[in-house]
Amino acid sequence: MALVGPSGVGKTTIITALMSSSTDFVRMLPHTSRPPRPYEVEGEDYWFVSRDEIQAMLAADPRLKETLVEFDGHQFVIDYNRIEQMLADGKVILMDLYINWVQQFKERYDQQMAAVLLLPDDLDVLVDQLSRSRKHDPEFVDKRMAQTAREMNIFQNKMKPYFNKVIVLPRSLDMAVAQVRRTITLLTDGVGGR
Repeated sequence: MALVGPSGVGKTTIITALMSSSTDFVRMLPHTSRPPRPYEVEGEDYWFVSRDEIQAMLAADPRLKETLVEFDGHQFVIDYNRIEQMLADGKVILMDLYINWVQQFKERYDQQMAAVLLLPDDLDVLVDQLSRSRKHDPEFVDKRMAQTAREMNIFQNKMKPYFNKVIVLPRSLDMAVAQVRRTITLLTDGVGGR
């Protein structure tokens, strides 16, 4: 289950809430060459590795080049081998994906994957969330909002057919988690049980 959406929409918070409520869920984390931010935890937010380690992963499994994304000078990659092991274990995989990754994942995992776009009911919510929750500076917030505009353009012009559902999230976290949980239940019943 790919959850996609702009920074600050609440993907990580929703994934964390879902994971704490059921052992049926497992989270797929990307590897990144970006250093951890003060509030990030290894193995909970990302797998923090060097660029050399990412290059070694790509050399060992050329399929991973499909997932390579560069943002703000840092590389991000998803390990297909981990996904395949999680699928074999019969878990519902929760992934916070960049919109650019959705097409490759849908094509590779076809009936085993559903993609949901999470949107705020108002873009000002994103600005507020990014500014308040992690005390990001205005330059960071501006970069993320420009990235959000690009992602929404990509969604409208190219990626819309790859999404199973678009959810405009309510402002209440409990209601948002419940809505995403209901959607996951409906969609996983339609994607081979997972």
